[in-house]
Amino acid sequence: MQILHLEYSAFFRKIIHDMLVEAGFDPISTKSGKDLYKILATEDIDVIITGLELSDMTGEEMIKDFRESKFGDLPVVVITGSEMSEVRERLKGLFIDDFILKTQLTQDRLIDCMERLGS
Repeated sequence: MQILHLEYSAFFRKIIHDMLVEAGFDPISTKSGKDLYKILATEDIDVIITGLELSDMTGEEMIKDFRESKFGDLPVVVITGSEMSEVRERLKGLFIDDFILKTQLTQDRLIDCMERLGS
């Protein structure tokens, strides 16, 4: 399974990348929402993981645009450090398949989510 991970923080990009690789997944990581379509045009992506802050746009902007694209049926998981109530408000009206708070992020939780959405 190939996973595209969008995240502004180099620290969290590395943590999530390492968790996924260790579990046998094939992640591609970027900090830019603008890279999304370049990567989707050349790679066979199964699941998208995104933070709510990217280098050039918000995660919400990226998700809204993505859902209206020809790739919009791919599963999207949000991983964020924002509080639960703030996350629900920010993601209101967007179709999100799952979200994980960074404070609750474990390799097992991430793997379970990827396996559930990638099958």
